[in-house]
Amino acid sequence: MDDKHIINCNDVPEIDMTRQDGGLEHKAGVYTYQIRRSCRSDGDYTYNHAPMLTAFNNRLVLSYISGKRDEHGAPDEIVYTTSKDGCVWDKEKVLFPYMLADTDGYTGPDKELLPKKAPAIVHFRMCFYKASNGKLIATTFYGFSPDSHRAPNNGYGAARLVREVYKDYTLSDMYIIKYNEAGGFNGDNTIFYSPEGSNEQLDIPYYVHSSDKEFVKACDEMLSKKLILEQWYEEEMYDKSYKTHGRAVSLYEDAYGNIVGLCKKGEGYLFDKEGNVLIDEKIPSLITNTAKVWGQKTPDGNYIICYNPTTDGSHRWPLAVMESNDGREYYNMKALIPEIPPYKYQGNIKNLGAQYMRGICSYNGSFDKNVWITYSCNKEDIWISKLTKDNKYSIMKPLWCDINYEHNPKPYSDRDKFTDYDDKYEIIDRDACARAIIEYFPQNKDIIRLQVEVDRMSDDNGVKVQFVGKNNKIIQEVVCIKGNTPIEADNRSGDINSVIIYSKNILKLNTIDDDGRHSTLPDMPESERKDYYIQFKVLIF
Repeated sequence: MDDKHIINCNDVPEIDMTRQDGGLEHKAGVYTYQIRRSCRSDGDYTYNHAPMLTAFNNRLVLSYISGKRDEHGAPDEIVYTTSKDGCVWDKEKVLFPYMLADTDGYTGPDKELLPKKAPAIVHFRMCFYKASNGKLIATTFYGFSPDSHRAPNNGYGAARLVREVYKDYTLSDMYIIKYNEAGGFNGDNTIFYSPEGSNEQLDIPYYVHSSDKEFVKACDEMLSKKLILEQWYEEEMYDKSYKTHGRAVSLYEDAYGNIVGLCKKGEGYLFDKEGNVLIDEKIPSLITNTAKVWGQKTPDGNYIICYNPTTDGSHRWPLAVMESNDGREYYNMKALIPEIPPYKYQGNIKNLGAQYMRGICSYNGSFDKNVWITYSCNKEDIWISKLTKDNKYSIMKPLWCDINYEHNPKPYSDRDKFTDYDDKYEIIDRDACARAIIEYFPQNKDIIRLQVEVDRMSDDNGVKVQFVGKNNKIIQEVVCIKGNTPIEADNRSGDINSVIIYSKNILKLNTIDDDGRHSTLPDMPESERKDYYIQFKVLIF
């Protein structure tokens, strides 16, 4: 372990930004599911970003910011959804609603642009806290954006709100847990209003006035966890009680009993158990941008970090992971997902890429023996990846897609090696703007055999199969248009690292020439298409 630096990212390969996987080898055993697929014609908001994840009462619980079109634009709200398996998710519901707030207490720049009752813009770097009495507390901050260049986390917002998520996933009333006094707000001038035509004043009391004493106790406990609350720094940055100045800190305990904090821009902190800062630095080997960095101890006792290893904040790819056995020295960088679905809807400050990764914080427990990491793509869709110990397959499944898997139940001794498959996938892809992807890692199998059976398709696009070498170079490519296509490759040299099956041969992905930050990218022409389909099978022998 190097005591001079918080972490070391070792043997990081050169990143090829012309490829969305960065030219990295792909990680096996990653099962990726789309949770939210925005579609404007269905009434959806098309800005969806900053997901937060926890586990509660045997389900995953996920929240994120959902806005009509733009970052920091009104209306926006915090929504949440739950899942029993991470693959199928409930329809999202509102966790913290869109509201207006009185601006008399606002002391920040451009106050003249704010009406007396202005849109209260949601923002958070932390959402969930599971208290020792079993209560799950959700929280967010409400700030102001006088224009698109003023973010609600600039220290001049109004207040932080909380509510309980009950065990049936319904919600308590909302309460204020902290007024942003350093930014000008207090119990007298913090007033929220309904955004409807009546602009009715809303009754949102201070949390100590709740009749539920256990809820109050849970909130008091959360407020006592000073290190955890360093995640609140940004929205309350003029509050001098905070020890850190890094944005979006991710916290975990390393193998030596210290607390590692990883922030945007590669900044970081090392704390002792009492929360005292031991190291405060811009980590030399953690090369990244203004997107978040996630780090955690894994259920098997090892460690993982997930981040975008590039300084290009406009193009937040690849989504990479590195592993460690002590939480300080990281190795073996690989791409978590093979590509980024293309940008669909025009909007302001919509950086491209898979970004703002978050997993389950250690203080909230765990869900199962896997690592779960959620993120947004292009700030419009929400995805989640399950990292397993499987070393044979990785799957990427869009929401408008069905993937069914079947393992041949016949014993190997009873199989015909030419006609009896080992595994079968059946895919129906209905999304013209994303691809279902199955990646097979043959593990030095001498002869690789598979068969693609295209049953029907709306467009003459076909299924693409790529054989990829250990340097992530394409060795062979086959496009299957109709009927049965047997495919075989000689791998006695061991040069083939993986076989990737794409549900579309052609999909126009974003490149480094595209920029989603300034509302200059137009809507994708097929973003709302509902008549697209391709149905096919993949047999792997």
